[in-house]
Amino acid sequence: MEGYLPEDVSNTPIKDFRDTIGINNLSYGAAYYPWIVTSYTHAVGFRQLALFDTADLDTQITDLTPYAKNAQEEALTTTAIAAIADTNACFDVAEADKLMLQTGGSNYLKTRLNDYQADITRNTALVSNMTGYLNTLASVAAAFARAETSAQTDSGFAGEIALLQQDTELTEALVGLIAIEKNPATIANTEAARDAARINTLYGPLAPKWLDGASLDDIMADATAFANNSAGRLEIISALAPHTAKILSSYDRLCNAALYFEQEGGNALFAGHEFFNGVRDMLIKKMRTVPPSATVAGIYASVDGSRGVWKAPANVSINAIIGPAVNLDNKDQENMNVDTSGKSINAIRAFTGRGSLVWGARTLAGNDNEWRYVPVRRFYIMAEESIKKATEPFVFEPNDANTWVKVRAMIENFLILQWRAGALQGAKPEEAFYVHVGLNETMTALDILEGRMIVEIGMAVVRPAEFIVLRFSHLMQSGQG
Repeated sequence: MEGYLPEDVSNTPIKDFRDTIGINNLSYGAAYYPWIVTSYTHAVGFRQLALFDTADLDTQITDLTPYAKNAQEEALTTTAIAAIADTNACFDVAEADKLMLQTGGSNYLKTRLNDYQADITRNTALVSNMTGYLNTLASVAAAFARAETSAQTDSGFAGEIALLQQDTELTEALVGLIAIEKNPATIANTEAARDAARINTLYGPLAPKWLDGASLDDIMADATAFANNSAGRLEIISALAPHTAKILSSYDRLCNAALYFEQEGGNALFAGHEFFNGVRDMLIKKMRTVPPSATVAGIYASVDGSRGVWKAPANVSINAIIGPAVNLDNKDQENMNVDTSGKSINAIRAFTGRGSLVWGARTLAGNDNEWRYVPVRRFYIMAEESIKKATEPFVFEPNDANTWVKVRAMIENFLILQWRAGALQGAKPEEAFYVHVGLNETMTALDILEGRMIVEIGMAVVRPAEFIVLRFSHLMQSGQG
């Protein structure tokens, strides 16, 4: 049911619901309308927006300049788009899952590197694991150059990149990584395709700005004689360890800067661009609008704990919401309460000075006088389940008068407690319930021979006062004075 829509000539969520739902076991269900608008906010970033023309819902609109009213709004759009491109450049690491990288950052990369190292320690797929380890580091190192290429001149992100390029420790780490990569012994420990030419291709974009003005040819190859076995590969990883730590920490700094400027660009766009600000507000309201199912379940539990399952879960305030998605009045609710099919729908209404309340306690069996109300059905369910569990110890006990007395006494004691709590009507227990069990009362001799103990229970469950009718009349003066 599209419960966020009003019931009118254009939309018929209530009618559609009644037409769709079946006719069996209606007393075990209850429906509530409308949906509710929660007070919990949702963060919507510019990256999350995707615009489509209603005439072509398969093609995303990429040119957003027509939505700008002036040059200032167009500039804000351009800046926000560029900031997203910068972030994408940072997270475009070939050897990593993009989503995992965005959520885990360097910790995710450390996990991948540790997995490669663990496999090498176990002497498993040495060549492919060593290649994967080095390719991951090379992809992370290349992200610095990609980010530099993406960054707009004089942008805040470009300024952060300039600071990273001046970090001598990062420069030394990149140079140290390349030196070990160029080591013939390192190359021999990786796949054949990862030769010296491939290494130049991987690290070429870093020169000269990220290497303190040096070219790749200026970097001398490390001369350590690493063995071509598991131990040799672990020695390579150990030699790379200080460089790896610095590169990963600097990569985190780069990504955090990109994410910061993307968020700032999006915030500026929403603050200064009328169209996108309206789109965001509409989306946030849409995301805040949710079905009331979980809320009503919580109200059921709250009322059960504070009063009892026999108390109608209605006339109860709903917390942490702005209000119902559709405002209802008495006339609207009249049509919801009564229907020819009997499928009553409970209202959630906003009242001046009282907040938003659950204002109905009917099951879907609105035409059934016995099962019309939610607390009646729920009390019977509770009583049935409680008594079933309580009688389990009597299974396979002698089916005689002694057992019948015990069963009847146990059930009566339970129902007396419910009567005292206010769940059952009657001035005394005899008027509130009865429990019958015994030969020629609920069972025949054949029932006993066939192993059946039959217990009959009747209960007068209280009904909620759904309507309070006040009648007033003129009283004629009867005395003198």
